[in-house]
Amino acid sequence: MTAVITDLANVIVTKKLAGERFVLMLGAGASLSSGVKQTSVMQEEILARYGTRFESGKTEDRFDKLWGAASRDERDLYLKPYLSVEPGQGYRDLANLVKEGFFDLAISFNYDDLLERALKAVGFDDYR
Repeated sequence: MTAVITDLANVIVTKKLAGERFVLMLGAGASLSSGVKQTSVMQEEILARYGTRFESGKTEDRFDKLWGAASRDERDLYLKPYLSVEPGQGYRDLANLVKEGFFDLAISFNYDDLLERALKAVGFDDYR
């Protein structure tokens, strides 16, 4: 562990012992170490396979058009190959921290369910 991470961990432990409460917010970067590609890469690859009819404009705009035209089942089909990965060590560590009470609230902005799967793997199911 790097010195910065060690220092941060020590501050968090000390604050937790003093009664501080924490919120965990996860974005797309959290899933990279589990093998989930960056959102921009997923969008480009999905467009190349399923959205060739949307030829002009920015990738994000073209993807929004494809996404808006797709059914829920189609969306699941598009994303499945990208999200069918196992939670990496970072998610397993986060799940243990959640289970140990370091976070009162965890919010994920990700397409994947890696946090939920990691929580289940450590026997923590008190979430929604």
